[in-house]
Amino acid sequence: MEFRHRLLVGPILAGICSLAPVVLAADSGGPRPNILFIFADDHSPRTVSCYPGAYAMARTPNIDRLAAAGIRFRAAYFGSWCMPSRASLLTGLHPHAIESMRMEGAYPGSTYDPARCRFWPSAFRQHGYQTAQIGKWHTGTDAGYGRDWDHQRVWNRPAVPENAGKYYGPQRIDTNGKREWVEGYATDHYTNWACEYIRGENREAGKPWYLWVCYGGVHKPAIPAARHRGRLRHAAAQLPADIVGPRPGKPAYLQDTQAWQLRADGEAVWKRGGKTHSQWLQQTHECLAAVDEGVGQSGHGIGRRGRHQIYCGRGVAVGDQVMVCVEEQFGDLDRASAQVEVVAVLRRNRAGALGVGEIKEVGAIRRHDDSGVPAVDPVIGPGSGLR
Repeated sequence: MEFRHRLLVGPILAGICSLAPVVLAADSGGPRPNILFIFADDHSPRTVSCYPGAYAMARTPNIDRLAAAGIRFRAAYFGSWCMPSRASLLTGLHPHAIESMRMEGAYPGSTYDPARCRFWPSAFRQHGYQTAQIGKWHTGTDAGYGRDWDHQRVWNRPAVPENAGKYYGPQRIDTNGKREWVEGYATDHYTNWACEYIRGENREAGKPWYLWVCYGGVHKPAIPAARHRGRLRHAAAQLPADIVGPRPGKPAYLQDTQAWQLRADGEAVWKRGGKTHSQWLQQTHECLAAVDEGVGQSGHGIGRRGRHQIYCGRGVAVGDQVMVCVEEQFGDLDRASAQVEVVAVLRRNRAGALGVGEIKEVGAIRRHDDSGVPAVDPVIGPGSGLR
């Protein structure tokens, strides 16, 4: 099995790929980094306060802290829906190039052939890593426990259609293949389970690990934690100028599927739910607060030794179709030349065009944009995935 450098999600996994000789070489005698990849649903870069153009109400201090220490990618292309985005991250391929994965059975049921649709965490296992996944699973009813993952504690959304709408709980949770009912706020559970793993539970001491934490937040209905609910109810929200069109040159079906309508007072109201645009923005930012806290808690648990930390959020709900990725890579703080720290944003353009990204010598590409945060524009090249 060959794990190639050039992937569809190159900017996301650029740091991991740049570590390939260290991570995957069987004869490597040096220390190998632990890898934490945090993935979140349905938010745009405007909800992350370290980005130019962020909403005034955006408050993500823990993601911002990673950005301040690293490099932020701000342009790439990606499929942004739940299942295709995860499938691409697991295979390194565009959704249309992923063989055998398909919707099947009662919604949101799906399936795939693991012999034809191979997930790259298995390559880490083959080279001495222990792998784990915690949180939302949305890529086939087969979650890969025992094949791709040594430890799993997941909400397998496709496997339990009657529980598929409970993004924030209560949830049917599969722990290493055993299903249980778990009450309480799901985002906090995922954070706590991740921190337990990082501290040493459910894994072998002294062995490098890869952990993928998948939050359902801020997927609709975007329910905030009780401690955050209502804290932004008076926050001002900017209304996009083109929220109800017209959109010259765009296909007619975009108007037919228009989600918003204007009230007499000029406020936009969601057609299917009655909430205003301002209320949705406020609720979304309140919901994201628990995810941001999870980024901080899990990062604090890792410490500064031998880590590669990634934050990645894909979004379709608020404005742009985007994916946000923040990485902070391992390194000895006393050896700046050995340090590569990355913060990334991947964007899917409004026309829905797909592209791919590749980063070479990430540590050497370092500059600042007008926000004062280091930034990178990725090179565009073909994706080849895991073969």
